[in-house]
This record gives sequence, structure tokens and C-alpha cells, in this order.
Amino acid sequence: MHVSLWIILACASACSLVSTFTSSARTSMPRIDTRELRRRRHLIHVLEANARLVRCTSLVPPHSDANDPQP
Repeated sequence: MHVSLWIILACASACSLVSTFTSSARTSMPRIDTRELRRRRHLIHVLEANARLVRCTSLVPPHSDANDPQP
């Protein structure tokens, strides 16, 4: 019983290693695609930050001078 358990464990480990190494070669993105994906994510991050900044500044009332009468 112990021998069959070790054989099953060894076969499962070997199969998982083989599938890990063979599938990564097929599904990995080329270096250019990865760089483009990083640029796109950075662009989205910058656009979201700018949108948040615009929303925050539109909520702040304009600067009032102390000499201006209050309505």
C-alpha cells in the first residue's frame, strides 16, 4: 500500500512539473506585449488620478477674499 501511494505521488508531481514547464512556454506573452500592457496600465492609472483631481477641485469652493462681502 505504501509503495503504490509513493508511486502515485511521484507521478502526480512529475505530471504537474511537466505541465508547468510546457504550458508556460506556450502561453507566455512576448516581451513587447508585456511592455505595452504595463504602459496601458500606467496610462489608466494616470487618467484615473487626473479624474480624481478634477472631481476634488470642482468640489472646493473658489477662494474668497476677506474684503469681499458675504452674500
